[in-house]
Amino acid sequence: MSALKHELTDPEGQGPKHLMTLDGDPLPTFRLSPEERGANILSLRDWQMKENDVILCTPPKCVLTSYLNSRKAYLYNFCMKLPDWMLNVHLARVNYAFIMFDHTGTHWVQEIMTMLLKGKPEMVETVDKGGTMMEASSIDRMNELPSPRILNSHLKWQLLPKYISENKNKVVVVLRNPKDVAVSFYYHMKGMNNYDYDGKFEYFLEWFLEGKLPYGCFFESVKEYELLANEQKDQFHTLFYEDLKTNGLQEVKRLAQFLRTNDADDFCQAVYDACDIKNLKAKVAQPKEGRPNIWKPGGSIYRKGIIGDWKSHLTVAQNELFDRVIADKMKDSKIQFRYI
Repeated sequence: MSALKHELTDPEGQGPKHLMTLDGDPLPTFRLSPEERGANILSLRDWQMKENDVILCTPPKCVLTSYLNSRKAYLYNFCMKLPDWMLNVHLARVNYAFIMFDHTGTHWVQEIMTMLLKGKPEMVETVDKGGTMMEASSIDRMNELPSPRILNSHLKWQLLPKYISENKNKVVVVLRNPKDVAVSFYYHMKGMNNYDYDGKFEYFLEWFLEGKLPYGCFFESVKEYELLANEQKDQFHTLFYEDLKTNGLQEVKRLAQFLRTNDADDFCQAVYDACDIKNLKAKVAQPKEGRPNIWKPGGSIYRKGIIGDWKSHLTVAQNELFDRVIADKMKDSKIQFRYI
């Protein structure tokens, strides 16, 4: 399996830095050489994980992980492929899986799920993702983490461990309209020091629609999920970002019922209110002693948290192109995205 340097450069000479491909799949190098990072990832092959490990597979903008106090859980977000051998890694028995796509509200819904499972509308302490992200860390570093460990990575569903399907773990999938996803992804990459990127949105959008950006193709991942959800309806719960924004109490209640937690109106409303975007921004704004600043000035995990921000970014021509790509990529899908 080959690890090679990967470059994206727009017509003005701008492009995100520190990228590589592993067997053709793009991902960040996290400031190591492609060979070193590739070796670290491949070394996971024979790693003996602990029975109470919690695995969080999220999109690239996620740096927030949560300890689900009373239950074991796997929180998944699939965006990129990992080597085939990962399919056969033995994972501990768990209760939940959380699948999300690029920039669809990962941190927001994760906070909601954490509160539902803990039974308290209170935020937990933010955990640094650096040491727990499998492709960004090392086995030695992860072995030093105290249990229960929350380890994270980026996976497509067909490359996730087979154990999830065999064990029928509950799966929560959050979807968001791809136009807002593209805008969110753009500001994420511009805001992070690691990418050292300051290109124009027009070129970034082309990369997004062509599936050239880190962590894979949004449309293919959505269709992959849709097929699985249709075949295993009792195992999957679908949550749309736009529905959660406009009908929060009902969506939190539906999620609570799926997770078999407290679904009382007052509790679910308290959870939803506690996870307001202002509270989330205040949480991540708190200084983290001893942690490097991964964001440029003004950058953050959370930006606006609204529906329809794409309207202030896409030109008429870009929007029409986006619509054509969606029509082509999603022609066999029954998923209907909301854009306003």
